[in-house]
Formats: sequence, structure tokens, C-alpha cells
Amino acid sequence: PKSHGKPRVDDLRVLSGIIFINRNGLIWCAAPREYGPPETLYNRWKRWGDMGVFARMMEGLASEGGEEKVVMIDATYLKAHRTASSLRAKKGGADQRGRLIGRTKGGFNTKLHAVTDAKGRPLKFFMTAGQVSDYTGAAALLGSCEGGMAVGRPGYDAGWFRDALIDK
Repeated sequence: PKSHGKPRVDDLRVLSGIIFINRNGLIWCAAPREYGPPETLYNRWKRWGDMGVFARMMEGLASEGGEEKVVMIDATYLKAHRTASSLRAKKGGADQRGRLIGRTKGGFNTKLHAVTDAKGRPLKFFMTAGQVSDYTGAAALLGSCEGGMAVGRPGYDAGWFRDALIDK
């Protein structure tokens, strides 16, 4: 493509800026100048998110995997910003799952379920709204729990889940 003025900000710098903003819970205009203009950070975050770039990155990191003799399963809450409730899926849009944000006692949350190897390296992720039971994530991740032993919190001790693991 032809140049339209200012040179493109390096993708690695922008990605570092996006990670910085998300890790520290900042607004876009609070990003240090070293990462590029805030508009660039937001626009690329939005564009890459819509294109599924971040999902593919997480899948790539998870697929590198490691030892699968012991797998661990757990879930954690991700706090959603108070304005996130307005980010509903548009009617007739391609993505009808919504934004996976649920109301819990602590406010708006998303729940991230994960299966990891013995060293804590991710093998598979699954996201649900915050109020969804851990069993929903466990059922979705059951196919990733292949190995000699599965480790989980007492919340994963349902009879059906144990039987499913034994059958594998």
C-alpha cells in the first residue's frame, strides 16, 4: 500500500502497549508515548480483536503444550470494567455469543477456565460469563484432560466429571 504520511508504528511496540494497558487496567490515553499514539493502540486492539488475532495467539501458546502426564484444571475471574455492560453483541451480527460478561456479587466478571500441564503451561482455554458454573467449563475442557492424572480444586469433584475422567 501507498504511504499516507506518517510511517506505520511498529506492530511489536503496539502489541507491547496493548499488553501494558490491559495488564495495568489503564485507559488508552494513559499509555506511555514509547508505545505509539493512543489512537493507534486502540484501533489495532479493536481491529486485531475483531479479526481473531488474540484468540489465535492464545491458541498458539496453548498448543505448544508440554508434558501431558499430569494436567490441572481451574478457573479464575476477570473483572470487567463498569462500562463493559454496554458492549452487547449487535442484533444480526456474526457473533451472537455476546461479550461473555456476567453479573456476580463483585460486579461484572468474565470467567476464564484453563487446563495446564504439570508446570502450569496452558494447554486449553475456555471463557464464560462470570456467573456460569465451573462445571460448564469443565465439560467444555474435558477433551483436553488427557493424561495420567488430573488435578483440580474440590469444586471439580462432581461424580459425572470423575467418571468422565476415568473413562478417558
